[in-house]
Amino acid sequence: MSLLIKGVANFISLTDTPASYAGQKTKVPQVSDAEDALEFTAPGAKNFLALTDTPASYDGQATRVPQVNAGEDALEFIAAARFTKTKIFDGATAEPPTRYLKPLTIFPNHTPSGSGGRLQRIFAICVGDYIYVGGGRFYEIVYNKQVWRYKPATGEWARMANLPDNYGFYQQNNVAGHHDGKIYLYANYKAAPYCTKVLEYNIAGNSWTVYDAFSTNALHKTVLACLSDGLYLCLDQHLQIWDYTAHTWSGEKAAPPDEFEVGGRIGDDIYCLGRTNVKTYKYNKGGNSWDDQTQDAPVGLHFGCACYVEDADEIWAYYKAGRVCYKYTTTGGWVSQFTYGRDSAQWDWFLQFSGETKLYAVFGIGGLETIYEDNVYSGSIHTYDPDSLNWELLGVDLTQGDFMVIDTGDVPVLVEKDGVLKWTATGLATFFIMEPGRYLFTLSKDYTYANTKIWKSVWG
Repeated sequence: MSLLIKGVANFISLTDTPASYAGQKTKVPQVSDAEDALEFTAPGAKNFLALTDTPASYDGQATRVPQVNAGEDALEFIAAARFTKTKIFDGATAEPPTRYLKPLTIFPNHTPSGSGGRLQRIFAICVGDYIYVGGGRFYEIVYNKQVWRYKPATGEWARMANLPDNYGFYQQNNVAGHHDGKIYLYANYKAAPYCTKVLEYNIAGNSWTVYDAFSTNALHKTVLACLSDGLYLCLDQHLQIWDYTAHTWSGEKAAPPDEFEVGGRIGDDIYCLGRTNVKTYKYNKGGNSWDDQTQDAPVGLHFGCACYVEDADEIWAYYKAGRVCYKYTTTGGWVSQFTYGRDSAQWDWFLQFSGETKLYAVFGIGGLETIYEDNVYSGSIHTYDPDSLNWELLGVDLTQGDFMVIDTGDVPVLVEKDGVLKWTATGLATFFIMEPGRYLFTLSKDYTYANTKIWKSVWG
């Protein structure tokens, strides 16, 4: 094409065009944005969004910049490198402010109406859909024969047949078991005639029967386990087996190597934790001996609370001095699970229904002990549920490009995503988030988090 304009020799001679071809190779003329002249420009797309390998909109991308994506086949917007910090967690004001775990649900504070809060020195056991609690002796003054049944599924309490006499139970001992539709208890608190008895409760008949035990002493160091071949009862360093049908005792079996307070049933065997040497023993039925399981426990774990696990696959115990809860399995030994962080009297019983990981804590010694800030009445049942994120310190949604600043106060903070531990932060640490999603920040067990602070970046 030629320009046949009178007095004009070529394109650049026009007054509304660029004055030179220099540096414009392969470019084409177009009307300028002001629409009052021509200019040279590259052919094709006129802006970033018009390109086929870029985002289609600027909406929501304020202050962000483009980068090549992970697939290396397109561009994407990411946060620009402008950082101002915002505190998203402050341990000094966190709820609860003391311990890593919310150890027990505070509400509802289940107490059987009409009991007067005087279910102390009690027994507790879970069978089927119900928790049974009852007893015992309120300090040195009042006996309580009341027995109650609680259904966690509905939150309902029901009064059952009273204990047949003024029987009490020592809260640190496993004194309850279940076999063939009957609950068996060993009364071991205070003095004759209200102790050293085996109590049989017929669930279907809501009735009690009392049998003599093999000892006439009020022995507080007790472990009872209902196995398939009989009721096994350890009293101090004595073991005998009671026949469910004949109601007779076996006579002395092999002497336990230590006094027992913590123990119970796993499978069809009885396991006990030594009071003095804190070693774990299993009774060998065939050899009439006690086998050391070489699974020692923390010193002081014998002094805590009793437990009844319906599946008979583990034993729980409570270390009073450190307020730490331990679980024992035959494969793992004694392992710390969580710290009890409430300022209250300890509970008397751990209970766990078949097929559940949830724990029920039954209080039997509190109530009128005003030395605690959180006064829990006797007979109260609280729930600890590891599936309800009671162990969560902080959950926060993070995006790629976020920058984290964590000041743990020298306490390890675990950072998890999708159930996988991503990193552990100690002291003052910084992290750049490459993978977006929800992150959980938790403390290593048994630490307080009063000094822990966490910030995340705010871009723009």
